[in-house]
Amino acid sequence: METEQITDERNFIKGEMIHTIFENKQEHFSIAKIKILETNQKFEEDEVVIKGYFRRLDPGETYEFYGRVVDHKRFGRQFQVESYQRFLPESKEGVIAYLSSDLFPGVGKKTAERIVHMLGGYALSKILNDQSVLAQVKGIPKDKQEKIYQILQENQGFEHIVIQLSKYGFGLKMAQKMYAAFKDETLDTLQTNPYAFVFEVEGFGFLRADQMAREHDITSDHPTRLQAACIYLLQNSLQDGHVYLPLDHLLHEMDRLLDGEANNIDIDKMTKEIIELNKDKQIIVIEKKYISHHFIILKQASVPKLNEYLRKKWNGFLQMLNY
Repeated sequence: METEQITDERNFIKGEMIHTIFENKQEHFSIAKIKILETNQKFEEDEVVIKGYFRRLDPGETYEFYGRVVDHKRFGRQFQVESYQRFLPESKEGVIAYLSSDLFPGVGKKTAERIVHMLGGYALSKILNDQSVLAQVKGIPKDKQEKIYQILQENQGFEHIVIQLSKYGFGLKMAQKMYAAFKDETLDTLQTNPYAFVFEVEGFGFLRADQMAREHDITSDHPTRLQAACIYLLQNSLQDGHVYLPLDHLLHEMDRLLDGEANNIDIDKMTKEIIELNKDKQIIVIEKKYISHHFIILKQASVPKLNEYLRKKWNGFLQMLNY
């Protein structure tokens, strides 16, 4: 992983975290104040309020924030963060100071100096890219190599993934959800099987997954694409208040969404994947006539309004499923 360089092409602030003003831990949304160290924007003060979706911001740490300036009617000028990353030093002196800090217990200045002597000023990026480069440094046991990498990954891995996701057009809130579902596998999964996000990430649409799949040459009749189309349509029907869909209607909508004729996808292929979803208990097939999104039955507590609606109007349906 190469550390991104600040350029004038993006609005940025390099700043030191001062304190959090407001935090919604459930949504990972925060408003914080930072001290401006470097920026290509105009601010009258040397401190500014930032807001956005963050996994974690530590007081005293330096970050690079990318986004746009907004003027709040009540609170004045703020910086809306669209992506960010913890600042990694690149000078040899900076890397030595960073690795010998309290963040890396047991490393010390001499070990940090050996790492920099062998790997240079971009040592941190090299380690994040390939943990095995630490084996080139004499005197660092295997367990300490793993610990150094783990700490770097914990403090930089998420921010790096957010930066990469922003290049695909994903905002911080969606990036948070994607990372929560797939952790360090987020970018690999996005490139190899973007339809997985339709299953695991609320609000990740099928059309977005389709776009990513085309960019990475995933075939139009891939089984995962067909399954994702089914789940996507059932999710949409749930939002419209439909507990289940007739099978023929679902197949018709899948054919339309998948552009079946153009992509050589017939009813047999779609039916096969519906059966697979049923085997995996991701959907429920009732008497081979209706398809019900399994989420409704298992997770009603997360949708209380629908829960009340179901109990009133679909009580018989739920009894049939032994709910």
